[in-house]
Amino acid sequence: MPDYAKTYFPVILISFMYPFLAADAVLMVEKNGIHNYHLDETTELIHGIDNVINTEVQFFSSATKRIDTCMNYTRPELAIVLEPIRKAFLDAKSRNVGLRYITEVTKDNVSYCEELMTLVDELRHLEGIKGNFMLSETEYLRSPIILFEKGKIASQILYSNLAQIVQQ
Repeated sequence: MPDYAKTYFPVILISFMYPFLAADAVLMVEKNGIHNYHLDETTELIHGIDNVINTEVQFFSSATKRIDTCMNYTRPELAIVLEPIRKAFLDAKSRNVGLRYITEVTKDNVSYCEELMTLVDELRHLEGIKGNFMLSETEYLRSPIILFEKGKIASQILYSNLAQIVQQ
């Protein structure tokens, strides 16, 4: 049996028998340097503030080419004051990931937008934004707007890596 088969077989077996362990199995294979591949296409609703933040950080670290962000006027503040998110922007920028950000610039968030301009390649104003989403070359995140309060982190986020959704 070839060496790579010894590594992949346990991962496939674990993924089949225990789907909730599949992500850990994939990370194990990637850490061993065997192969870098994505999990099967999926769409899921992530619950819990810590899980939402971790999903966003992972989204940033997975991007290799670009991240396009469209957020309402309440979100620039969180991009700056939440240290894991700020670091995720900085990490992506250091890896030459193109970062574009569209938001409604208001008198209340202009200072955060000015600081955000140092983290992104482009920041644009669009009045009346109602939805919040992020898009990379392979993944999509969307926050339900009804869950937002100014200055508060969403407790749910929709994640997808389905090509049909990402490529729309």
